[in-house]
Amino acid sequence: MRPRNSLTNVLLNPLHRINIANKDFSLLHEEMVKGMITILFWNTGGNKVTRIVGNLATIHEVDILVLAESRSSVAELLAELNTTRNLSYHAVSSLCNRIAILARYPEEFTRALSESPHFTIRYIDLPGVEEFLLVAAHLKSKLYQMSESQSFVCSELIQQIRGAENHVGTEKTLLVGDLNMDPFQYGVVAAGGLHGVMTQRVADKGTRKVDGKEYPFFYNPMWSFLGDLSQGPPGTYYYDASEHVNYYWHMFDQVLIRPALLKHFDTERLKILTDDGETDFLSTKEIPDKKRVSDHLPILCCLNL
Repeated sequence: MRPRNSLTNVLLNPLHRINIANKDFSLLHEEMVKGMITILFWNTGGNKVTRIVGNLATIHEVDILVLAESRSSVAELLAELNTTRNLSYHAVSSLCNRIAILARYPEEFTRALSESPHFTIRYIDLPGVEEFLLVAAHLKSKLYQMSESQSFVCSELIQQIRGAENHVGTEKTLLVGDLNMDPFQYGVVAAGGLHGVMTQRVADKGTRKVDGKEYPFFYNPMWSFLGDLSQGPPGTYYYDASEHVNYYWHMFDQVLIRPALLKHFDTERLKILTDDGETDFLSTKEIPDKKRVSDHLPILCCLNL
């Protein structure tokens, strides 16, 4: 971790040299002072919701936007954010074509460690704050993949995550995305999968041993948002299937946090969003409005680093 507000170290490091006259530097300096990173993930359902994305980025002061199934081009999004709203976002290039990432930092601070068509693992190394890993994922839909295959994909993903953690020497990892699985499904909860558990107390144990092998935990706070007793909608996705087993609401869009990052995770600011101040994301039936907005609801989380 770099000393907070150490501008000398930042300017002397050639990788972090920034034009002081550029407004990017003032934004970075502001982030160094407040040490707060706000991340928004949204599967926009293939709809053109450029203005809504701009509204969300403005209202919630989003630092990293992660979008799936975006019909708006990166150029259109940047024009909305930077020209119309006078913000300062940068496109983050990626081999993962199912996800678009826009950040309020130059791309050099979000280095790719591992990528596939369904996920990207980024090393976020900002001046003045603790570095961490951001995993953005958009896994295959149940329409195209059996549950057993989804579990296998999660096993492959966790191997890539652990490889990236070993490479940079940190387990401060946050995973965000549309997993196309609920928190209780095998790919998310299994020891050989993402190993996401519903309580911080369990996650704080760090690992558990199965058949003599240690498996590290993720904490999955999205369990707390399931059902009517949550403070917002009972899920992020709604599907009324004509089958004997029908959950109706699903929590496909999730945030998972490694125990090493938990002290920095602001649980009070984790939210499922239902409007942007102008448009209601729910229909009159109180389910995601997939025609006007998206069939998924966006999720917002925050790290205090």
